[in-house]
Amino acid sequence: MKKRMKKKDVQILLFILIAFVSLSISYAAITSIILTINGTASAEADDINFKVHFDRSVSPTMTVNKGSAEIDEYDDKIAHFNVNNLEGTGDSATAEYTVINESNGIGARINLDLTNTNTEYFRVTETIDDIELQAGDTTKVRIVVELIKEPTNHEETTEIIGTLTARAVQNGSANSSVSDTVTGHKPNYFATDSWSTIQTNIRNNNIDRYNIGDTKTVSIDGNDYTVRVSNKSTASNCSNANYSQTACGFVVEFTGAVANSPMYGNSIETASNNIGYQSTLVYSYLENTLYNKLPEDLQNVISNTRLIENHVDQLDVRVYILSAKEVFNYDQSSENDLSTQLDYYSENEVSVPSNDPNTVNNNRFTIKTSIDDNRIYWWLRSPYKDDNQSFQQVTDGGYLYKMYSHYNDYVSPAFRIS
Repeated sequence: MKKRMKKKDVQILLFILIAFVSLSISYAAITSIILTINGTASAEADDINFKVHFDRSVSPTMTVNKGSAEIDEYDDKIAHFNVNNLEGTGDSATAEYTVINESNGIGARINLDLTNTNTEYFRVTETIDDIELQAGDTTKVRIVVELIKEPTNHEETTEIIGTLTARAVQNGSANSSVSDTVTGHKPNYFATDSWSTIQTNIRNNNIDRYNIGDTKTVSIDGNDYTVRVSNKSTASNCSNANYSQTACGFVVEFTGAVANSPMYGNSIETASNNIGYQSTLVYSYLENTLYNKLPEDLQNVISNTRLIENHVDQLDVRVYILSAKEVFNYDQSSENDLSTQLDYYSENEVSVPSNDPNTVNNNRFTIKTSIDDNRIYWWLRSPYKDDNQSFQQVTDGGYLYKMYSHYNDYVSPAFRIS
């Protein structure tokens, strides 16, 4: 019996400046798939000299016999394409557009980001030639839709959300040689894969499926918290018995606070930083309270992790706070060589130049917030070297500082999956 495809319109927005996109894909069989992209966009900037848009003088292209691509008839900040006849696993279609910077003496830096909620059946990727454009320059933007699993006799839908953004930069600072080809951000499989699937992929060395910075939601006591992939690499020292594993392998970090607590003591007289991390209130809360509040499927994949510090030979932890080294690649204690910087902070080039903790390069990447979106001071497990009462912390401006252990600061932990 011949299979028939149910056709449904699919909508997505492609546009210059910040905008949102929406796409639906449906199918009932493998004979044809219809994908439509439509959208609207507006530019709110007042500077009429900044003009970045799709170039009508260069016709968009679509993979032969896979559909069509075009620029909107009335608005050159909107693109459309239709995809059909994706008939088997691995079959794909590519739409290509030309973007032009027609600004008057203003450079432009562009970025296209697409995410796909139905990653079981479709993969959507993007490529941009020359992400930085001088006034008058053009670049090619491509969107690839690939069928990665054949639909059978049921209907599926997916939503793709994306933005094509152009940001003004000083003309002359834009440099096309920065990247000849930039591959767009992969779909956020970390957000949609189950924790058990994530663990299986890690054990099968399939971690390229996940990107540093990918996020996922975790529910605790009815509140939603965000975690991110903060590390995938394994330093050579990770196998050493006297080296912490807390920044080794696949590390997931909360992007904000889960609680606030003193580190140790209830007054300046009882404040101390030489009692060892295992004796802190934060350690007790994370191991004995927070861990038990995590969803069971998450608890099942969290690894026991070796933590090394000066006051204990080895401590096995499940959920832990980071050290100063793991965030800043710099530690105001004698524990600087016991761990390494996490990939998230390393890739975002977070550092303490000239050993001056009052100056942090790219400090915006160390800023965290409370559940109500207020910036916070958050604890690090590293003691402060110049007194015996303080631990190091990250300020609400993203700088490295210290605080007496009996003060309340926020707790933003991490954990490993292996």
